[in-house]
Parts: sequence; structure tokens; C-alpha cells
Amino acid sequence: MPRTRQSRRYGRLRPGDRVAVIAPSGPADPARLEAGCAVLRDLGLDAVVGKHALDRVNLGPPGPVRGDWHRLAGSDAGRAADLQAAWCDPRVRAVVCARGGYGATRVLDHLDWDALEAAADASAASGRGPKILHGSSDVTALHAAFGTRLGVTTSFGPMPAGVIADLGPALAGEGAEG
Repeated sequence: MPRTRQSRRYGRLRPGDRVAVIAPSGPADPARLEAGCAVLRDLGLDAVVGKHALDRVNLGPPGPVRGDWHRLAGSDAGRAADLQAAWCDPRVRAVVCARGGYGATRVLDHLDWDALEAAADASAASGRGPKILHGSSDVTALHAAFGTRLGVTTSFGPMPAGVIADLGPALAGEGAEG
């Protein structure tokens, strides 16, 4: 049973901060993921993509009903390994989920919660607060688990392979007229 403790609030990201973009759920479209990461880079962040963010795992055989339906970005263990590596890397200031969809709950049993907690404690001791976990959709399962088990607040919002990918022209000043 996780122990109860006061929530620790994360600090703001600063230019130059490293952001690990991972896919704990569905696979990201490569073009949209790159567009979203470009927006993060335009904001001055050092966006790096997780090893399995573009992997695709088909949950069933192709067929008339399901088609070639790639619902997961790699195996459960691989997606968990990306999350674990990003959270435990002291150079990473935020872990940003590329997209939601389905599958985040499946990584929970593959995580080393003691190592994640030690990394959260080390990050909090840095003076900038704990590392940030950001995402939405089924990533809500990760928000709940990280809040309960690690005592960290998380950030719920748009993701790089989603809405953030559409912000590139707006941030560059294109399409602002009209």
C-alpha cells in the first residue's frame, strides 16, 4: 500500500530544460510527433524522443473489422522502460507523453516504483521541485499513480503528437491574421 504524504508541486520549465517525449499508450504519427517536438524546441526546450515512441504493436490480426490497427507504441515492457528511463534520468526535467489513446494502465505493473520514488526525491531536492509528468487522455492513469505513489503533482494538457503539433504555425506568427 502506498504511503500517504503531502503532494510535491513541480517547478516551471526553463529554456534549455530537457523534455523526454515518450509514448506510454498509442504510437505517435512520426510527422505529428516531429511537429510537436519542433514546437517544444521553438520554446527553448531540449526535446528528446523515447526509444519506443514510434514503435507499433498490433493487438490483433488484420481483418475486415479491425484492419491493421496499431493501438500500442511497442510492448508494455518497452513503453514502461521508456517511462522509467526518462523519469530516472537526472538530465530530464519533464516527461511528456506524445499522445494518449489506450495502454497507459498496462505499463503500471512494469514500473519499479522504488526507483521512480528515489528519482522523484532527488529531483525535488534539486531546489526546482519534482520532475513534471505531462499528458492527457488515458495518461490520467499515470497521473493518478504518480500522485498516489510518488506524491507528485502532474500536468494534464495537450500532447506533442496532438494539439501541440498544430501550434507550430501559430507560434511562428503564421496564420495569425484573419
